[in-house]
Amino acid sequence: MKKFVSVFVFIAIICLNSCTLNQQKKSPYEQHAYEDYIFPDTIFSFYKDYFNEELKPFITVTNASDTELPYFAEEFVITYLVKGFLCEDADWLMHIKERLLENGSFRIKSAENNYFIIGSERELLHSYDTTNLKEKYAYHINAPLVLNFHEVINKRDNLYDKITLCGLPGDYEIFVIKSGNKYVLPEKYRYEWEILPEKIRHGYSSGMAFSKDKLYVYFWVVAW
Repeated sequence: MKKFVSVFVFIAIICLNSCTLNQQKKSPYEQHAYEDYIFPDTIFSFYKDYFNEELKPFITVTNASDTELPYFAEEFVITYLVKGFLCEDADWLMHIKERLLENGSFRIKSAENNYFIIGSERELLHSYDTTNLKEKYAYHINAPLVLNFHEVINKRDNLYDKITLCGLPGDYEIFVIKSGNKYVLPEKYRYEWEILPEKIRHGYSSGMAFSKDKLYVYFWVVAW
């Protein structure tokens, strides 16, 4: 009987360890290699240039993980990655802000309304009708678009503001580091959403967003 109990305990320990390993693999804070995402490394390569090892991860949200499963596009959706970090060094944040400005990054204040967002069709139509969307995109055709954080972090009340245009609280500064109008995703994800003007019907945008008061930093990427 003792021998049976010992064997049972041994098996239970193995199973527990196996479950723990599986949970670790699925951790939202797992640092994916660039090649694990379906968009090219080049639109996210700035990450390593601005990253600080002392940043503490608190959220990673993405739908850009690579998969070999069949996919049939039935409506317009965006592909995104957001990595959020806590920064305890306000001086470092100010240094990064100066670097971004020196490098000519496009700067936006989240509380303003002089920019526009790119989001999935279903999410955008909750807030805008089709006529309004066409007008917005036509007006911002020559400016970088910002990720619609409303559909990415709206479950986290301390990080989210339903009032601002992009969904980040009003004290955030958003920097667009890379943007373009080229289609960069696998062909099976292509969808022609006629609401978007032809010039920006496909593209990508990526950058950083942070609040010097809350000391939160986001690295973000969106492609469509």
